[in-house]
Amino acid sequence: RMKIGNFTEYKGYTGSVKYDYNDHIYYGSLTNTKDLVSYHGNNPLELYEDFKIAVDDYIEFCKEIGKEIN
Repeated sequence: RMKIGNFTEYKGYTGSVKYDYNDHIYYGSLTNTKDLVSYHGNNPLELYEDFKIAVDDYIEFCKEIGKEIN
């Protein structure tokens, strides 16, 4: 496994970018929240799209349950 870096901010959130050589997949998680929000993709572009979806889903979920977005 190799850490590549972080995504630029999207709606106030940043996310890690890692690569797993064994599974041949990019993956990451939001870096500035206490909750575990992860995403993955087969290539960097797919990973970035899944990162944005994860952020949008996280924000929507927090609104639905009345949790303060952190």
